[in-house]
Amino acid sequence: MYMAPVSAPNALELNRQLWSWHEQLLATLPARCLPITLLDANARFGSQVLALPDGAVQVGNWGTHVENAAGRVMCEFLEKTNFAAVNAVFANAASCTWHNTRGHAARIDYILTSTTALEYTTLATVDHRLGFLLQLPDTTMLADHSPVFWHFRHPCPMPGRRQETWTRRKVQNLCFDGEGAQRLISAVDKWAASDQVQNAANAAEEEQRVDSLWELLNEGVRSQLNNSKQLSDLNNFLTERKVLKQQNCYRGAGS
Repeated sequence: MYMAPVSAPNALELNRQLWSWHEQLLATLPARCLPITLLDANARFGSQVLALPDGAVQVGNWGTHVENAAGRVMCEFLEKTNFAAVNAVFANAASCTWHNTRGHAARIDYILTSTTALEYTTLATVDHRLGFLLQLPDTTMLADHSPVFWHFRHPCPMPGRRQETWTRRKVQNLCFDGEGAQRLISAVDKWAASDQVQNAANAAEEEQRVDSLWELLNEGVRSQLNNSKQLSDLNNFLTERKVLKQQNCYRGAGS
């Protein structure tokens, strides 16, 4: 999204309309979605912390500029949606994202997401080196925008085991046996073809309840995985590997 600079005619009014449109758009998204907004906001935050009642930080106190009008309007949006500005929360990502040839710089570009997703952040930074490489060849200094990076691990709970999450190794082991994977697919297909599931799917489609369709699908796959011998064997295999690894560690420490 692009927000007009505060010096543009009717900038604040236009920005408020855009934020309102964005808020309405978010309200239409299914609950399963993880919304992420990339933004050239032309907004500056001050050093005032913005946080939810539970203490989750939406904007940190890393601002080095005086808050402008666009920043105040953006804070209003964050308060309404419980969103956070990723690179305004983490100190190592709070540096300037825009420079001009006169030596001026500011943080005006942001990544927005839910405060819950911030818990899974592994890295947040502004890459000034890449920003320099993206400019014209004859440029001798930063004179435009630098990209903001956010790395995170979104949790993916295992079916029927909410305290465990999928890893690449678990997925590989689950899919390595072609016959086992085909048996699992056949079991899900058989479940999906049952009259009860078909009636539930048709009712959700007629009432345009997309979330209900996804919940039905997720629950069906979860139940089939939970009952499958393949998943049981996989968990036993991983548990045995963990025990053997621990035993080897103990032996190594004892020697």
